[in-house]
Amino acid sequence: MRRLVLILVFVRFCFVAQAQDPEKSWRKAVENYNFQEAVELLDLEIAQLQDSSKLRDLLLQKAACQKSLYKFSDAIETLTDALRISGDDPAAFASLADCHRMNGNNNAAMIFYSLAVQMAPENLYFKMQKAMLHYRMEDYHGTISECRNVLEKDSIHSIITLVGDCFNKLQIADSALCYYSWAYGKNPADYRTLEKLSGIYLGRKDFDRVARMTSAYLKVDSANVTIAPILGVALHGQARYDESSKAFKWALRQGADKLSGYYYLGLNDMMKEDWLTAYGWFRRASRLDSTDVNLVYYMGYCCTKAMYEYDADSLLNRAEQMLQPDSAMMFKINLTRAEMYTQDGQYSKGVKYYVKAESYGELMPAHIAKVGYAYRLAKNYRKALEYYNRYLTVGKEGSTTWKFVQAEMEFIREEEFMAGE
Repeated sequence: MRRLVLILVFVRFCFVAQAQDPEKSWRKAVENYNFQEAVELLDLEIAQLQDSSKLRDLLLQKAACQKSLYKFSDAIETLTDALRISGDDPAAFASLADCHRMNGNNNAAMIFYSLAVQMAPENLYFKMQKAMLHYRMEDYHGTISECRNVLEKDSIHSIITLVGDCFNKLQIADSALCYYSWAYGKNPADYRTLEKLSGIYLGRKDFDRVARMTSAYLKVDSANVTIAPILGVALHGQARYDESSKAFKWALRQGADKLSGYYYLGLNDMMKEDWLTAYGWFRRASRLDSTDVNLVYYMGYCCTKAMYEYDADSLLNRAEQMLQPDSAMMFKINLTRAEMYTQDGQYSKGVKYYVKAESYGELMPAHIAKVGYAYRLAKNYRKALEYYNRYLTVGKEGSTTWKFVQAEMEFIREEEFMAGE
């Protein structure tokens, strides 16, 4: 009996001690990330309070714990109670905005962020949160406007980058470059901004600039697998194919994206006319993405150059089936076939595919001359002259091809004369 009394006294003592310092109890729970216990302890203290100013602070703290537990609807209800007590409150408005945003209601979030900014126009945090919500809602002009208000007070790196992202989304490249360059100048270790800068410059085929920037970066961060392949692309654009391949092979060893690595290694070897090695890289890439018709086409193209006609025909058939009715690719496929068969002396087949290519797109003057030549080699002089005359209406007078066509036409006339035609 005596022991039971002692236990009851101890429990009461603990309860009184906790009641005497409830703030210490819920703060300790928050420090230990025990947010559910913190909410329960806060409820106990809130129930005993009459002081509206302190009550407001406890409700904001309770809402913060509920947000941490992803109970956003509960937090919204708690914050609404806080506003009833304290009236308009920028901190409560901002917290409400956060809850609505995380609960999926961006429109409500924008209303409360706007109220918070209106009540506390010097608060950069509120402005930044509003700017980022504009961006999530794809309101890029609104984001730019809000960010510029922030940048008037402080040139924050992430906000500068955000403006660059907006201009990039709006396809206003010059302005995007301006802000990305500003951000990169403030933080040269920011490889993500360098990646965005490089993307715009590569689109403009400014390979020299990208090669300089990425080379300089890699001297500091040589293991960066995002920037190394970009250098490889720039070197490819500069026709420095061996150096480009070296960059991609290094990046692949470090774990960079295999698909793009194999693709550019194939392009580099193809440009060096190492057809079989290029075919091997394209084949490896195709195993990673069997839906990319360009890889199939390039494999076929390499086979045509290596004179593996059966494989080339099979691959080009496959590319043709994948792409119909993409007229641009159909034009390229049939033109490649035409050149392969003409080169192999199969002139009738060459002509067939030149004519088929023309059904998908307009032949260049040089191609028209080649069709004439294929017809001439097939001894179809009438069609050969038809295409040669057609060339003379669109070709460049005095050029090598022009002189070749004139010589060909003279040859045909002599042949016809000798044949008595």
